[in-house]
Amino acid sequence: MTTPMPTSRRRARRRRTLSLSRGLVAVMLATAVVAIAALGTDSHRAAADGITDKIGTAKHQLSADSASMAQLRSQLAAAATQESALEKAISGLNTQVSTTRSQVAGAQTQLGLIQADLAAARTNLALTRQHLAADRQQLTVEIVVMYKAQMASNTFSNFLNSGDFNSFWQHVLDVHRLGQSEQQLIATVTTEEQAVQDDVARISTSKNQQTQLLATLNGIVAQLDDALATRQQAQQELVALQAQDQAELAAMEQATKELNAQIAALQVQEAAALAAGGGNGHFAWPETGPITQGFGCTTYPFEPYDPNCATRHFHSGLDIAAPCGNNITAADSGIAHTYYSAYGYGDHIIIVHGNGWISVYGHMASFTVGDGQTVHRGQLIGYEGSTGNSTGCHVHFEVDLNNVPLNPLAYLS
Repeated sequence: MTTPMPTSRRRARRRRTLSLSRGLVAVMLATAVVAIAALGTDSHRAAADGITDKIGTAKHQLSADSASMAQLRSQLAAAATQESALEKAISGLNTQVSTTRSQVAGAQTQLGLIQADLAAARTNLALTRQHLAADRQQLTVEIVVMYKAQMASNTFSNFLNSGDFNSFWQHVLDVHRLGQSEQQLIATVTTEEQAVQDDVARISTSKNQQTQLLATLNGIVAQLDDALATRQQAQQELVALQAQDQAELAAMEQATKELNAQIAALQVQEAAALAAGGGNGHFAWPETGPITQGFGCTTYPFEPYDPNCATRHFHSGLDIAAPCGNNITAADSGIAHTYYSAYGYGDHIIIVHGNGWISVYGHMASFTVGDGQTVHRGQLIGYEGSTGNSTGCHVHFEVDLNNVPLNPLAYLS
C-alpha cells in the first residue's frame, strides 16, 4: 500500500523525467553503441528505446526553439519599426530645435537693436531737455527785457504773481501778446519734448514685447530639448534591446544547428537499434507477490487527491507485496534513472523505455544499477523496501504512456 504523493510532486517528477531524457542526448550517443554490442537482443532493444526517446525529445526541443526564434524575429521586426518611427520623430524635433534656435538668435539681435535705439532715444531726450531748459531761460530773459521796456501789462503781472511758466505762456498765446518768433519758439520746444517722450515710450514698449518673445522662444527650445532627450533615451534603450534580442537569436540559431546535428547523428544509429525492437508497451512483472492495492480510484484517504474520482483519491499503479530485500527486476528494457527521497515514492527508479513509455518502481531499499544506466527486461535493478510514505515492504509499480498513468494489469505478461 502506498501513502499519498501530492499531485504536484507527481507531475514535477514526470517533468523531471522528460528533462533528464533531453540531458542524455549527448552522453548516450557513445553509450548506445557500446550497449548494443554488450547486451545482445535486449540491450539492442534498450538502446533503440533510449535513442528513440532522445530523438523525440530533441525534436520537441527543436520545435520549441523554432517557436522562440519566430517570436524573437517578430520582436526584432517590431523594434525596427519602432526605431524608424523614433528616428523620424528625432529628425523632426531636431529641425524644430534648429528653427527655434534661429528664431531665438533673430529675436536676440532684434532686441539688441531695440536696446540701442532706446539708449539713443534716452540720450536724445536728455539733450532735448537741456535745450528746453536753455529755451526757457531765453524766454525768461526776453520777458525781463520786455518788462524793462515797459511793455509789461497785467498779463506780465499775473505771470510774476503766479510763478506758473506754462500757464503764463498759454495765456500769452491766447491773447497774442507775444511776437511771432516767441510763439514759434514755444511751439517748437513743446513739440520736440513730446516727440522725444513718445519715442522713448514706443521703444520701451517694443523692448518689453521683444523680451517676452525671447522668453517664449527660449521656453519652446527647452521643451523641444526635453522631448528630444526623451526620444533619444528611448532610442538608446531600443537599440540595447535589439542587440540583446539579436544575441539571443544568434545563440538559439547556433543551438538549433547543434540540435539538428545531434538528431542527424542519432537517426543514423536509430535505424540499426530499432530493428531489435523495444518500448512496445509489453511489460514483465517486476516481482512475484500479492497485489495489496490496485490501480484507479480508491477510498484510501492518503492517496493523491483526484476530483475526477467519486472517492476523491486515486492510486496511479499497483502495490505488490513481498518480503523486504526481495529482488526487483526491470519490466522492460530502457534507461534507468535513480532517485532518493524520504517522502512520496521514497527511493525509486524510473525507466524510460522509448516511444513515450516509462515504468516506476517505488519504495525500494537499494539499487543495483546507476543513474542513466541501460538495463534490459528482467535485469535486477534493486531490492524491495519500505522507504518514503509506506506502511510496509512492497513495490509501487507504475506504467505511464506520454505522462499519463495506465493500469499496469493491461500491459503485464
